[in-house]
Amino acid sequence: MIVISELYVENFRGIGRCEEPLKLSDFNILIGKNNAGKTTILEALFLASCPYKYTLPLLGSNPIDFIVNLHSGRERSLVYGYIGRATIGFKAFNHDITLYITEEGYFDKYVLDGEGFDTFKFLRELSKIYGLEKDEDLCRMALYVPGGIDFFKYVRKALISDHVWNEIVVKGAHTRIVKELVNPLVYDRFTELLIVKDTLRVRKEVSSDIGPLYVDVDDLGSGIKRLIAVALCVEYIQPRIILWDDIEFASHPGLIEAVVKWLVRKGLQVVVATHSIDVIVESLKAEPPNMQLIILKKTSDDIVKFKVLKWD
Repeated sequence: MIVISELYVENFRGIGRCEEPLKLSDFNILIGKNNAGKTTILEALFLASCPYKYTLPLLGSNPIDFIVNLHSGRERSLVYGYIGRATIGFKAFNHDITLYITEEGYFDKYVLDGEGFDTFKFLRELSKIYGLEKDEDLCRMALYVPGGIDFFKYVRKALISDHVWNEIVVKGAHTRIVKELVNPLVYDRFTELLIVKDTLRVRKEVSSDIGPLYVDVDDLGSGIKRLIAVALCVEYIQPRIILWDDIEFASHPGLIEAVVKWLVRKGLQVVVATHSIDVIVESLKAEPPNMQLIILKKTSDDIVKFKVLKWD
C-alpha cells in the first residue's frame, strides 16, 4: 500500500534540495555512497508521517526529538546550514502537503493542497486523509529503525512493560514471530518469546531429559536480536510505513530475504536504505510488489539527484 507517493526536501539536514521530487512505490531500496542523503530521506518521511510532537509509542519521544537525538542533540541540526527553515513536501493519497520546520525545532507552517492551515486543523485534515479515527494516531503511521544503534536495547524497556507485552501476547505475536521469522533462520528450536524476571527471553526446546531453556534475547546474534525487536514493534504499533536504515546490519542473506517476505506479507509501504548488494539480490528473490531501486548521489552543493530502476 502506497501511503506517501512523492517526497521533496529542501534545506533539511544534509540536503540543500532535491533536484526533483522523489517518487515512491510499495517497496523502495535507497542506495548510494555515504552522505548521499539516504538517512535524511528516511528521516524526512518519518517526520512527514507524524508532523507534530505526539509521543511515539515504544520510542518514548516525539518525532523531532527522536531524530535530533540520533545526531547532535541540537534542533538546529534539522536545518541545512543551521539557519532558516527546512521544507518537507510530499504527496499522500493524491494530496499535496508541505511542512516547514524552524531552526528551533518545531513545525511553524502547514500547507495542504495550496491552503495554509493552523496546527490542529491541519492535523485533523491529515488524519482524515490517512483514514485515522484520532489525530493522535498519526504517531503510529510509521516505524523508523535507525542505523548505528542497538535497536533492541533502545525499545526493550518499553516492550516488556505490562500493557505493551499483554497486547503483544493477546495478538499472538510472541509465538508468531518465532515461528514465521526466527526458527527458519536458526538451527535451534524456539517456541515463544516471554518475560522472565523482567527480561525478554525466548523458550528453546532441548532434549526431554533436560527440559526447555529460556535464553535472554540479548544473548542471541545481533541480526536475530534486531529482527525480533523490529518485528515486535511492528506487531504492537501496526504502522502503515516502515523506514529501515542499514537493513543489512548483522544480517546474512537468508535473513534479509525472510525479512523482505515478512514485510510484504504485512502489506506495509517499505523504504529501506543500504550499502549492500545482498539486500538488492535477496529482495529480488522475495519478489516484493512494485520494487524499485533508487540510486542517490549528491553534488558538491548538496543537491540530491537520483536514478530509479524498477522491477514489476
